[in-house]
Amino acid sequence: MNRSYMLLCLLVIMTMLLHQCSTDLAGGSSDHGNARVIGTLHDSSQAGVTGALVRLLPTDYNPISSSFSSDSLIAFTDESGQFVIDKVPQGMYTLCAEAKSKSLYCFHDSIICDEHDCDTINKEMENAGQIIVPIDSSLLGGSTGIAVFIPGTPYYLAHQQDSAHFMAVPPGFHAVMAYESAQDTALIIHQDFQHLLVMAGIVTNLTVTPVMASGPQNGRIHNRFRFHTMFEYWHKWPDLNVNYLEYRFSWGDRDTSSWSGNLSSRHSWRRPGSFNVRVQMRYLLQSDIDMQRSPMPFYSGWSPATPIVINNRQNDQDRGGQDE
Repeated sequence: MNRSYMLLCLLVIMTMLLHQCSTDLAGGSSDHGNARVIGTLHDSSQAGVTGALVRLLPTDYNPISSSFSSDSLIAFTDESGQFVIDKVPQGMYTLCAEAKSKSLYCFHDSIICDEHDCDTINKEMENAGQIIVPIDSSLLGGSTGIAVFIPGTPYYLAHQQDSAHFMAVPPGFHAVMAYESAQDTALIIHQDFQHLLVMAGIVTNLTVTPVMASGPQNGRIHNRFRFHTMFEYWHKWPDLNVNYLEYRFSWGDRDTSSWSGNLSSRHSWRRPGSFNVRVQMRYLLQSDIDMQRSPMPFYSGWSPATPIVINNRQNDQDRGGQDE
């Protein structure tokens, strides 16, 4: 073997090592990335929360079937509430945190990590909310081998009854999905469950829905039309104070009424078309005394849709629904 050949081999080896090193530094082929997720968690008084478990999970993480280890990207906050999660592979993540006392939670989604550090997270930890989700097995092919989960979080429940009750969910926007083990598939249970707002200390009770709105079936643009609903849960909550009940109407045109204690609301449409009117209900208490003798504060699901067709010109059947 001559000297020039040995130098050529050495040059090839060095080039390969240099390429491998540069690839690892960029996070391209290494098992771990080089990004870091850093941040601070604090309570309502802006004091750092010590010893909170911080977990980073892929946004589409399925806690039942995913091969991703839920403990692979975790950290604990220090005395000032700060944390660092190193070696984060490229991808999109959610951050879930739980205080050591399990009294405070937080959730932060859409964290994008590339070969550089991710944005710094600064979040307030709050009391958990709750979600009660109705389960209709007929919509899932009659299967009983299903579980309900919140993507991007470690939260899931095995399907046993006609609803799933998540007792402690971090405040924020969540989706709720079902996983069917026999088919190894995950699917949205209902379109309304794709972007649920969970609030601290509030039950998002999707098994409760107001009576679908009543109103005209046809109308003309720019005229105001009145829709109304009813309350029919006296048998379920005999101690409920109706003075704390409020309603809002979604008009199907990206406009929603303000919350009000009235069972009716009026709206005019600015363009012709077919629209679906729906109603949501909420029950908010005013004091701790009320809390002790009444149902927990809740937001209901949306009612079934009531269709209305809006025309450019007014027909004879439109006249009955128009406000005078």
